[in-house]
Amino acid sequence: MIVTDAFDDDASSIRKQPLTRPEPAQHTFGDETRSLNGPAYNSSPVVPPSPSGPPPAYPGYQSINHPSSSRLPRRDSPPLRQYSPHIVTMKDLEWPSNDTAYERLWCASSQDWEVIDEGGHGAFLGQSSAVLKSPFVLPINSDLDLFLVANTGISGHLLVEEDASLTDHAELSVRVDYYEGAKGWKSLLGSEICMLSMKEIGLGVSLTSNSASNRLLDTLSFSVVLSLPPHKSSPFYIPEFIIRMPHFSIETAALSKSYNFGTFLVLTLDGEININSVAGRDVQLITTNGPVRGSLTASRTLNIVTSNARTNVDVKLLNSRDFGPTDLTLQTNNFPLIAKITLESTADTKRGGNFRVFAKTTDARLDLAFVSTPLDSALRMVAQANNGPALIQLDAAYEGEVELRMNQDGVIDVRNMTRLDPSGRGRDRKMVWDRRTSRKVAKGVVEWKPSMRIGALGSVSVTSDEEIHIRV
Repeated sequence: MIVTDAFDDDASSIRKQPLTRPEPAQHTFGDETRSLNGPAYNSSPVVPPSPSGPPPAYPGYQSINHPSSSRLPRRDSPPLRQYSPHIVTMKDLEWPSNDTAYERLWCASSQDWEVIDEGGHGAFLGQSSAVLKSPFVLPINSDLDLFLVANTGISGHLLVEEDASLTDHAELSVRVDYYEGAKGWKSLLGSEICMLSMKEIGLGVSLTSNSASNRLLDTLSFSVVLSLPPHKSSPFYIPEFIIRMPHFSIETAALSKSYNFGTFLVLTLDGEININSVAGRDVQLITTNGPVRGSLTASRTLNIVTSNARTNVDVKLLNSRDFGPTDLTLQTNNFPLIAKITLESTADTKRGGNFRVFAKTTDARLDLAFVSTPLDSALRMVAQANNGPALIQLDAAYEGEVELRMNQDGVIDVRNMTRLDPSGRGRDRKMVWDRRTSRKVAKGVVEWKPSMRIGALGSVSVTSDEEIHIRV
């Protein structure tokens, strides 16, 4: 183990709460246990798919309530929760066959399409293009959810943007590129684009097809643009915004200054997710085989899960301790997972806060940098890099236990990069190592001395098969 900058190695001053190695299938956060083999974090059950009928926004949609964060019940101690990253499958993205309460408000017909480029004049030889003559008009209401859904027979790209020409409603425009002339046009007419209302609490647009064959995916490509009115004075609250489009790439403009979402959920397969900026209470981005990029802010849960693709995000977690911890989950494999993490207290004093972070990647680098951490806050983190190095940079305000564990022989490199006391009191940063520290396991506690801390210490656990570099 490499330790630099003269950290204190007097084991006698270690606090009485020893770090305990977690069980192989579990990770312990204080009085909670997260199981890697437990149920998926989305608690709503997945309903068996059916090839007919428009989709609800997501499984269990009607059962969700939308309390604002100010009306959430106080939790003096976090409830027992299990964690297991949920990898999206085609089953998750199909719609159920139950009696979903919805109403078709309007569906596009063949007369609503206008051909704008017919045969040979498009980007590719034999490509034709058509647009809906008029956009869908969606009222923006703080009591109304928004959803955009598509079945597996529809592919393309979704852009969510702001349009300064709009004031009290959103507009959704659709362009489609189709191939093989009459065959492509027939495939287009075999699809259905409808505006739906769900139980008077949700309004959105569904794109469906009568065939989910690969042939249809080869002949049609949709470009969907949802334009939202900007809100300059203060963010406008939308209880839920659900995007469930299996074969779409998803892109949003910078929405965080104009909108605050109770729930912001993106589910896709094989699609890239690029979020310029989004803020909400619960934010989830889930895809497979597609990279995830962007800037995201959440006050309760933030989950970013993909596979076989890079994750590169800037995230901000907000917490005041009054409503339980704010959770962050990051997971991918075969590509690097890179995140800059800002922890922020919403208390009047800007101090304190309860944050939990779980990050995991396989066969690639794990790179987590904590940009800022509130004084007197409690960070509990588990980071795993299987068959890859782990690079962790903690903020100067972090105080708590540190456990570094190599699954095989490798490098454990610990460096004190902190020069100034974030409280401005001129104290010294001390790290005390346990005598049981070995080549494969390093345990200790890092604090500012003399201690003026209010509240419990945090805990950081990092595991790697190759090497660990941590800056404290």
